[in-house]
Amino acid sequence: MRRRSALGLAGAVAMGASAGCLGSVFETRVGNEPPVLEDRPNAVYVPTHQEGMEMVGMGMAGDLSISLMYSYPHRFWVIEQEEDAFVARRIDIQRDDMIHLMATPFHRETGTVVPATGLSVEIVKDGSLVTQEAIYPMLSQQMGFHYGANFPLDGDGTYDVNVSVGGTQIDRFGEFEGRFEEPAQATIEFEFSESARNDISYEILDERAGELDAIEPMGMSMGMGMQMGEETETGTEMGMGMEDDAEMSMEGDAGTAMGMMPSGSAPDPLPGENIGEAMSGDSRFVVQSISHGRFAGAGQHDGASENGGDHHDETNETQTDESAHSHQIEGVGTYIAVSAQTPYNRLVVPGMGLDMTITSTGHGEKRTLFDGRLQPALDPEFGFHYGGMVDHLHSGDEIELTVTTPPQVARHEGYETAFLNMDTMTFTVP
Repeated sequence: MRRRSALGLAGAVAMGASAGCLGSVFETRVGNEPPVLEDRPNAVYVPTHQEGMEMVGMGMAGDLSISLMYSYPHRFWVIEQEEDAFVARRIDIQRDDMIHLMATPFHRETGTVVPATGLSVEIVKDGSLVTQEAIYPMLSQQMGFHYGANFPLDGDGTYDVNVSVGGTQIDRFGEFEGRFEEPAQATIEFEFSESARNDISYEILDERAGELDAIEPMGMSMGMGMQMGEETETGTEMGMGMEDDAEMSMEGDAGTAMGMMPSGSAPDPLPGENIGEAMSGDSRFVVQSISHGRFAGAGQHDGASENGGDHHDETNETQTDESAHSHQIEGVGTYIAVSAQTPYNRLVVPGMGLDMTITSTGHGEKRTLFDGRLQPALDPEFGFHYGGMVDHLHSGDEIELTVTTPPQVARHEGYETAFLNMDTMTFTVP
């Protein structure tokens, strides 16, 4: 349900009446984005313009912190299937759109962004519903993964933004095991004025637009003042204070200071032993093997081959070559974790279908050790990734990764032509 019809007329009248006050600032930044580039590459590129953003506030929804930001309404792209191909369809600004709202669910202690929760927003003013909708999982160069959409508002004033988060069912490990499963809600107060929105920075990137590159993620340090406030019936509200000692690093998500706002970047370096990395559809795929008991049993039912995963012979049991066992969790197997990232900012890319086949040719016998879907997963040290368990992994084994479904996330400008046509990748275990 979206109450756009009533607000549309009021918004049109307000825009006409206030045109002399807002002048070219409103027209350029809200109603007149630079044209989409005609010769966009099929890759990540620098967008036509760069917008700033402002913090609305933060709240707690169960185990998750919710950060809420806003900026100018802008175009974005959603992924749709047309016959056998996936295409990006542009969503243009509607005449009553006042803001682009961005919500990020994350685990506060580790700074890990938690995708695959589902998220809806209800905006209320003076007890009356203004608009509500389930909003898009989305990827932007400045924010990384978040949920976002354009929204109408009913003029200046104080709003309550009710953010509802669904429970996630993806694999979770370590301290994340059993968490983030229950739906929850946070209410965040939003004091909005058009003049404050129009003070948000806006830069046209004429010279760089279209380059094979990306703008840097915004340094969303909470030194500008997010600090815990009082608990309410719907969660914990967070206010805007100015605490010098509240500043926190934005260098990476996993293991960062309590209370920071994450950018959704992958840890660098990633845990485990590196098997290799490759590019496909302009996304970087980094493959790691991890020997830690917390991953025991992960995904075995999804891809482990009966012929390979459960097969033992005397030669393999008595093999003492250190390289053959370096990837194995003793008595369990090896966890393969794949981090899918954007090429320049290492932002994690969720929402894809990813299959893996592992073939061993040791001892003159070709065997399939794994053949199936990797599961989306969340780990406090590795962050979001795709993973699966294999009983044995030896030097020389071949790994093949195939993207069966490109990332089903909406994209801000600069990502809409990338991550669509993705070739199969092969790796050799070192």
